[in-house]
Amino acid sequence: GADSGGEEEEEQGSGAAGSGPGRHGRVNKRPRKAGRQRYRDVIDAELEKIRLDPLAFDMALLEVPGFIAENPRLEEKFRRRLQGVADELRAARPEASRGGTAGSAPSGSSGGQALRTSQPE
Repeated sequence: GADSGGEEEEEQGSGAAGSGPGRHGRVNKRPRKAGRQRYRDVIDAELEKIRLDPLAFDMALLEVPGFIAENPRLEEKFRRRLQGVADELRAARPEASRGGTAGSAPSGSSGGQALRTSQPE
Protein backbone atom coordinates (compact mmCIF):
# COMPACT_ATOMS: atom_id res chain seq x y z
CA GLY A 1 0.00 0.00 0.00
CA ALA A 2 0.91 3.66 -0.17
CA ASP A 3 1.40 3.77 3.58
CA SER A 4 4.26 1.38 4.24
CA GLY A 5 5.60 2.71 7.52
CA GLY A 6 8.53 4.49 5.90
CA GLU A 7 9.02 6.71 8.92
CA GLU A 8 10.62 4.00 11.04
CA GLU A 9 14.28 4.96 11.15
CA GLU A 10 17.26 2.68 11.55
CA GLU A 11 20.76 3.94 12.09
CA GLN A 12 23.37 1.66 10.65
CA GLY A 13 27.01 1.75 11.69
CA SER A 14 29.12 4.70 12.81
CA GLY A 15 29.38 6.41 9.42
CA ALA A 16 33.16 6.86 9.75
CA ALA A 17 34.86 7.93 6.52
CA GLY A 18 35.85 4.98 4.37
CA SER A 19 34.33 2.30 6.57
CA GLY A 20 30.79 2.54 5.17
CA PRO A 21 27.82 2.18 7.51
CA GLY A 22 25.94 -1.09 7.69
CA ARG A 23 26.78 -4.39 6.04
CA HIS A 24 26.15 -3.16 2.53
CA GLY A 25 27.78 0.25 2.77
CA ARG A 26 24.52 2.17 2.45
CA VAL A 27 22.91 4.86 4.53
CA ASN A 28 19.17 4.39 4.32
CA LYS A 29 16.45 5.49 6.71
CA ARG A 30 13.96 3.09 5.18
CA PRO A 31 13.39 0.12 7.47
CA ARG A 32 14.09 -3.37 6.22
CA LYS A 33 11.33 -5.33 4.56
CA ALA A 34 10.57 -7.30 7.73
CA GLY A 35 10.09 -4.07 9.70
CA ARG A 36 7.80 -2.60 7.07
CA GLN A 37 5.76 -5.81 7.00
CA ARG A 38 5.49 -5.86 10.80
CA TYR A 39 4.12 -2.29 10.78
CA ARG A 40 1.70 -3.17 7.97
CA ASP A 41 0.45 -6.22 9.89
CA VAL A 42 -0.26 -4.11 12.99
CA ILE A 43 -2.04 -1.42 10.93
CA ASP A 44 -4.13 -4.04 9.10
CA ALA A 45 -5.20 -5.69 12.37
CA GLU A 46 -6.18 -2.36 13.96
CA LEU A 47 -8.03 -1.19 10.84
CA GLU A 48 -10.01 -4.44 10.79
CA LYS A 49 -11.13 -3.80 14.39
CA ILE A 50 -12.16 -0.26 13.45
CA ARG A 51 -14.07 -1.43 10.36
CA LEU A 52 -16.01 -3.95 12.46
CA ASP A 53 -17.14 -1.26 14.93
CA PRO A 54 -15.92 2.29 14.25
CA LEU A 55 -18.04 3.68 17.08
CA ALA A 56 -16.15 1.56 19.63
CA PHE A 57 -12.72 2.86 18.59
CA ASP A 58 -11.15 4.93 21.37
CA MET A 59 -7.70 6.41 20.82
CA ALA A 60 -7.17 6.62 24.60
CA LEU A 61 -7.49 2.83 24.86
CA LEU A 62 -5.26 2.06 21.86
CA GLU A 63 -2.31 -0.17 22.72
CA VAL A 64 0.63 0.95 20.61
CA PRO A 65 3.27 -1.77 20.08
CA GLY A 66 6.71 -0.95 21.47
CA PHE A 67 8.48 -0.83 18.12
CA ILE A 68 6.05 1.89 17.03
CA ALA A 69 5.95 3.74 20.38
CA GLU A 70 9.75 4.10 20.47
CA ASN A 71 9.65 6.22 17.29
CA PRO A 72 7.61 9.42 17.90
CA ARG A 73 7.14 10.16 14.18
CA LEU A 74 5.94 6.64 13.48
CA GLU A 75 3.60 6.66 16.48
CA GLU A 76 2.06 9.96 15.36
CA LYS A 77 1.59 8.57 11.84
CA PHE A 78 0.05 5.37 13.27
CA ARG A 79 -2.41 7.29 15.46
CA ARG A 80 -3.32 9.77 12.69
CA ARG A 81 -4.03 6.96 10.25
CA LEU A 82 -6.27 5.01 12.63
CA GLN A 83 -8.15 8.12 13.80
CA GLY A 84 -8.69 9.25 10.21
CA VAL A 85 -10.19 5.92 9.16
CA ALA A 86 -12.39 5.80 12.27
CA ASP A 87 -13.63 9.35 11.59
CA GLU A 88 -14.39 8.53 7.94
CA LEU A 89 -16.33 5.40 8.85
CA ARG A 90 -18.27 7.17 11.59
CA ALA A 91 -19.20 10.00 9.22
CA ALA A 92 -20.38 7.51 6.58
CA ARG A 93 -22.78 5.77 8.97
CA PRO A 94 -26.41 6.87 9.07
CA GLU A 95 -27.58 8.80 12.15
CA ALA A 96 -29.83 5.87 13.20
CA SER A 97 -26.79 3.76 14.01
CA ARG A 98 -25.31 6.45 16.26
CA GLY A 99 -27.62 5.84 19.18
CA GLY A 100 -30.88 7.17 17.76
CA THR A 101 -34.04 5.09 17.94
CA ALA A 102 -34.37 2.27 15.44
CA GLY A 103 -37.33 3.95 13.73
CA SER A 104 -35.70 7.36 13.26
CA ALA A 105 -34.75 8.40 9.77
CA PRO A 106 -31.21 9.53 9.05
CA SER A 107 -31.02 13.32 9.01
CA GLY A 108 -28.50 13.50 6.20
CA SER A 109 -26.05 15.29 8.46
CA SER A 110 -22.56 13.96 8.82
CA GLY A 111 -22.43 15.10 12.44
CA GLY A 112 -20.19 18.02 11.53
CA GLN A 113 -17.34 15.72 10.57
CA ALA A 114 -15.78 16.19 7.16
CA LEU A 115 -14.61 13.13 5.28
CA ARG A 116 -10.84 12.96 5.22
CA THR A 117 -8.81 11.03 2.74
CA SER A 118 -5.74 9.15 3.86
CA GLN A 119 -2.60 10.86 2.66
CA PRO A 120 0.72 9.01 2.53
CA GLU A 121 3.36 10.74 4.61
